[in-house]
Amino acid sequence: MTDAEDRKPQSDEARSAFMPPAGVAATAEGDASTTSEFALPEGLAVSRTGTESETTSEFAVPDGLDVAPQHPAEAEGSAFNPPSTYSAQQPPPAFTPPSGVPAVSLTRDVPWQDRMRTMLRMPVTERPAPESVQRHDEAGPAVPRVLDLTLRIGELLLAGGEGAEDVEAAMFAVCRSYGLDRCEPNVTFTLLAISYQPSLVDDPVTASRTVRRRSPDYTRLAAVYQLVDDLSDDETHVSLEEAYRRLAEIRRNRHPYPGWALTAASGLLAGAASVLVGGGFVVFLAAAAGAMLGDRLAWLCA
Repeated sequence: MTDAEDRKPQSDEARSAFMPPAGVAATAEGDASTTSEFALPEGLAVSRTGTESETTSEFAVPDGLDVAPQHPAEAEGSAFNPPSTYSAQQPPPAFTPPSGVPAVSLTRDVPWQDRMRTMLRMPVTERPAPESVQRHDEAGPAVPRVLDLTLRIGELLLAGGEGAEDVEAAMFAVCRSYGLDRCEPNVTFTLLAISYQPSLVDDPVTASRTVRRRSPDYTRLAAVYQLVDDLSDDETHVSLEEAYRRLAEIRRNRHPYPGWALTAASGLLAGAASVLVGGGFVVFLAAAAGAMLGDRLAWLCA
């Protein structure tokens, strides 16, 4: 290499990034000193104490603020350990008696509502075999007609203001009165459905009805419950035709009180409820007027 080439300045690409810039003396070893951007510049004095860390956090407690020491966390216990209030010498009374839980009685002296609710909560395979209370033909009960009668009775009960559980018990009682054991009623706020499966290999028969409006009618409820009670009684024989006839009479019978009396009763009930929670005379009038207006609008919309 000639002297002219030695005097030729090097390009930027040929210059190393670790070479010291012009005017900076290299170290004794001849290498450039590599510094970090976090290093303190020369001439800047920083106080260094032996008690305080040089790097602090924004979550550090400032000077002069006293913080109460935290109590040690309690050891995590197990769900299988007895509670601290339990004593083996004086244990609390057990929920299950030593003699066991008594079996549910399904005898005839128990009201049919309790018997039906108990059997509804039991699995299908554990329910006792039904005893056909009502007469039917030698070929067996007409399944579609029994299911239709059951749904119509449940419809009147649900529309009259009865609860879903009580409606299911009544529907189950009607089915078992005519010998249908594998029945599963299902009642929601507006829908009634019942399914009957003759055997494990036959297809189930399902029917449903919809209740558009619910209005309390205790006179009709009492008549329907009397019909279900007669169907569940083994001493009172009610055929399907007789049950349909009585059900039609219940549907045709009007309420013994006029409509304006029912509307006024609902208004008085709402006003009395507002007074019980602390309302005054103005609140009583507003609640009564709102209830009566809502009752009339519900009748019109239905």
